[in-house]
Amino acid sequence: MSKLFDELIEGLNAYKDFTQGKITLRVETRERIEPASITAEEVKA
Repeated sequence: MSKLFDELIEGLNAYKDFTQGKITLRVETRERIEPASITAEEVKA
């Protein structure tokens, strides 16, 4: 199998173990940034 597929499967298995409480993964929380308001005229410029 390809390296990408192997890494994808490894990540999915780690997530499954995390949701079942078998392992602890590093979790990072970010603040939500509000979207900028922009008009159609500003996009055209």
